[in-house]
Amino acid sequence: MRNPIGIGDASNNDTNQNTDWSLAAKRNIKFGIIRASTTGNWVAGKPQIIEDPMFQSNAQKMADAGVKRMSYHWFDPRFKVCNPIDQAQKFLDVVSKVGVGELGPMIDLEDAPAAGIYHFAGVGTYVKMWLDAVELVLKVKPRIYTNLNYASQYLFGNVKEPWLTDYGLVVASWGSNAPYVPPPWAPTAWDCWQYTAAAPGAYYGFPAAIPGKAAPNICLSVWNGPLPSETS
Repeated sequence: MRNPIGIGDASNNDTNQNTDWSLAAKRNIKFGIIRASTTGNWVAGKPQIIEDPMFQSNAQKMADAGVKRMSYHWFDPRFKVCNPIDQAQKFLDVVSKVGVGELGPMIDLEDAPAAGIYHFAGVGTYVKMWLDAVELVLKVKPRIYTNLNYASQYLFGNVKEPWLTDYGLVVASWGSNAPYVPPPWAPTAWDCWQYTAAAPGAYYGFPAAIPGKAAPNICLSVWNGPLPSETS
């Protein structure tokens, strides 16, 4: 199938034990991008690197429903207090429990620094450390999730990172007829486009965590061509 639709992001922010991936599959969802690891509360002056509480449940339910998976790590760019190799190791430990998924690993690069705390010029060096560490173990190149603003400001602005196009791009670009693709991938070198963050979660099997509350809005993505394991 060309240009299949998938869940663009699933984590404990919008999934719970009642999330119904079989319903998502019935709604023609072919793949999902799910968070495996991230950072949480600070302990002893450092943010703790943690497993997403819903990762294993999401992974198992997706497998049961025939929904293909890409597992990602939300990358904490505060490299002064959160070593990228430690982040990579936690991600690898987490995905080793259930596998990384048919669509491989992904690093999530999206949050700008808090004003006045850290300066992230040169963060690409630390991103590359994470990418290399994950590829060394999994023997597959991760994809990079980002958006035009983040890439232009931190990855391909004053500092040019020539290795970026070695990695497939998952681009966030909401509410447009085509994705705004950042350099150096621009204009057409993207693998997956997260095109909305306002899809009705209940329709796709993402109910409210608390009965009576509104179901979450969710992200949807489209693949550029057939999924990698498909040939027609």
